[in-house]
Amino acid sequence: MTAEMVTTETRATMPDKIAYARELAQSGLLPASYRKQPANLLYAVEYGEMLNLSPMAAVTGVHVIEGKPTASAALISALVRRAGHRLRVTGDDRRAVVEIVRSDDPDFTFRAEWTIERAKTAGLVNKSVWKNYPAAMLKARAVTECARDACEEALMGMHHTPEEMGADVDEDGIPTRPSPLAGTAQHTASASAPGEPEPDWSARIVELEEAQDRAGLVQLWKQAKAWHPDDSDLLGRIESAGARVKAAVDTAEDVVDGEVVDDEPPPDDAQRRVARMHALFGEAGLGGDKARDRRLKVMSNLIGRDVTTSKELSAGDRDQIIRDLERYQAGGDLENAESRAQEDAELARYAAEQDAATESGGES
Repeated sequence: MTAEMVTTETRATMPDKIAYARELAQSGLLPASYRKQPANLLYAVEYGEMLNLSPMAAVTGVHVIEGKPTASAALISALVRRAGHRLRVTGDDRRAVVEIVRSDDPDFTFRAEWTIERAKTAGLVNKSVWKNYPAAMLKARAVTECARDACEEALMGMHHTPEEMGADVDEDGIPTRPSPLAGTAQHTASASAPGEPEPDWSARIVELEEAQDRAGLVQLWKQAKAWHPDDSDLLGRIESAGARVKAAVDTAEDVVDGEVVDDEPPPDDAQRRVARMHALFGEAGLGGDKARDRRLKVMSNLIGRDVTTSKELSAGDRDQIIRDLERYQAGGDLENAESRAQEDAELARYAAEQDAATESGGES
């Protein structure tokens, strides 16, 4: 056996994969949805590993749109052929036809056809990529449609291309920037339209916070979500700025005749506490409206009583929550804040029960 014939298959450990994703995410040559997005990159590499694809093949072929894995038409074609089925593609700028013959049913031909008239009916031809590359887009639509009908099992859950899910793509079907509302006919007014220059996020955050414009920060968050749907750091900074503005406004409303009516700390301290708490929840993956109920559950477990809204928290409550979250963070376990808080709550209840039993025994 020659050295050239010997191959060694090794599987990288998760820490190695994370380090790899962090380094690779710095490359400016990656598709837009993966640049400076190591978590997205890691997801694609993991998904590619399931498909027996190399990391580079996965990065260029697998794209996650609104949480759903999608594949380029080229990758879908490769998966169909790798499964042993016969695929034929013909077409031009007006029409594309795809035929698939399954290896286990050679007497039947699956067929899909896309014409420019059909694309017009679907409202697709006004997109710039359709105007510039109609032949490529027609073929991509026909490939995926035929593959879904003929051999869905070969696609491994990737039933659509990014373009079908609403992403802006180039000639090869690779996203240039995912649509914030994939699968819908158009963007909402809150999202930046394609082609608009990207805002200076840091400058806008400072400007809106200084103006105490909470509505403006909400709008900015929606814009950031459209541009960078998985950038938890950017979204968390905007959320924290919004929390500080809200805290300042709420505190100002509690001032009567020049005196604060409750025992809350001065506004600056209150703002810092709220911002720090929300920043920690953001790092724990519990930021934003979607995680509100989970976040309240963690708060309830940490302070030992039910919390239905963060407005119920006193300064002492917030300090306790911040201390516990920082303790998890120091131990490298902040991402498991939910389970850690649950464990701490159970231990506290157990200790309380033991104390009560001891006191009861002493009285008897």
